[in-house]
Amino acid sequence: MSSRPLRFVQAGDFLLHQPFDGLMDVPDHLAQRLIEAPYRVAERVFDAAIAENVDFVVLVGNLCDPHRAGPRGLVFLADQISRLAERGIAVYWASAETDRGADRPAHLQWPAGVHRFAANRVEHLIHHRDGMPLCQIAGRSIDRNSRTSDLLAAAFAPSPDGLFSVAIVPGPAPGNAASLLAVGNRFWACGGSRQPVTVLAEFDLPGVVHCAGTPQGRSPQDIGAFGCTLVRVENDGAIEPRDRIRLTSIATDAIRWHDERLLLPEAPDDSAIQRLLHERMQNLVAAAPDRVQLIRWTIECGQPSGNRTSSSSSAGAELLAMLRSEYGACEPPAWSVSLSIAPPQIPAAWSEQQTLVGEFLRRARTFESPEAEGAQLRVALTDEEVTDEEVTDEEVTELPVDGSIDELLAPLLPAGPASLRQALLARLADSDSRTSVLRQAKALGAELLLPSGMQRNSLCHVGPSPRNEASVR
Repeated sequence: MSSRPLRFVQAGDFLLHQPFDGLMDVPDHLAQRLIEAPYRVAERVFDAAIAENVDFVVLVGNLCDPHRAGPRGLVFLADQISRLAERGIAVYWASAETDRGADRPAHLQWPAGVHRFAANRVEHLIHHRDGMPLCQIAGRSIDRNSRTSDLLAAAFAPSPDGLFSVAIVPGPAPGNAASLLAVGNRFWACGGSRQPVTVLAEFDLPGVVHCAGTPQGRSPQDIGAFGCTLVRVENDGAIEPRDRIRLTSIATDAIRWHDERLLLPEAPDDSAIQRLLHERMQNLVAAAPDRVQLIRWTIECGQPSGNRTSSSSSAGAELLAMLRSEYGACEPPAWSVSLSIAPPQIPAAWSEQQTLVGEFLRRARTFESPEAEGAQLRVALTDEEVTDEEVTDEEVTELPVDGSIDELLAPLLPAGPASLRQALLARLADSDSRTSVLRQAKALGAELLLPSGMQRNSLCHVGPSPRNEASVR
């Protein structure tokens, strides 16, 4: 191996054909950015390879579906690979089924610097630097007639000459990390995960199994930075084998998602909430001043104030409008996607009261277990798939279950044909949604059962379940 360390970039899942999810109302000044983001992000991956002066780039598939992206997607990839070829940087591409390499237009010629692995066998190639063998690269593509599970790890045998060996799999790795590294390859470049994942081997099986993830998050679940991975292989024989492989994440995303939760003391005033929102927003912008930010907010109070158990939806709308006005049109924009004010936690002592409120809360508690009967609201349509406008009240059949959660959640569900789609999407399969909706139901039910003279406010909409939390004393 040459005295200069081996360096390469691993990337994949460009998904040039896939739009963003989770945005109900996209402002005009953001629409074009969202459309162009997949291409801008993919270009940053190739920029990183050039800036780092790597030996080659490893692509693990799911780059572009030509049928959905159109000619632009393939031409873009060919142009980017040509940029690398001009600088002597090779590309090793193991296509996934999404890439549909067999459907490439006949007139499009890939640059000479790219090697696309065959889908019917594992190919073993030797990468050279200055005429000297540098490492072995084994790879195989996946098409519509083959699956990752069909691959055998043993087919990716390492170089018999002792060269550093890289295996490329455009999907989940075939087998567990131990079985892969037992084959002998020191580095497995895998796809099949939106999030970056790295598995380090034990000392008796030195090596790394790594998925770089997607370079751009597409939905509210894709929180934080995304990018590609720079792999550096040291060639100092004195270094322990597993320490010779160094991974560095390079952020390439153009749009960054955030889930932000503010945990507030009892009965905060509006000015205090606005101050905290401004502080948090300014911190987000300062942390990534060159990225468009998409933020979902949840404001949560610890205990109810007096007999008030719910929160004002109008206050949430006003706060959201304020954030959008002050930060949504900045450059780059920090756009607040949603803001919900969660109802406070009901004191445990209320459940012990021998009152209607206590009886209701004890009843509601039976639905908190994941195994509770009727854990998901069920709404059945006719067998035929129809749109909102085509559905009538007669075509909707509710399937109540004795003691099911449907009765408890009924006040939270929108009514009428205009809201039918929202009702159909009110699924409670995941624990976060379940907890959030149950909390809303308990707060509303408790408030409705309070003495009639007490002040009542309507519930805010059910918000997302954010990950970032900050307590405010």
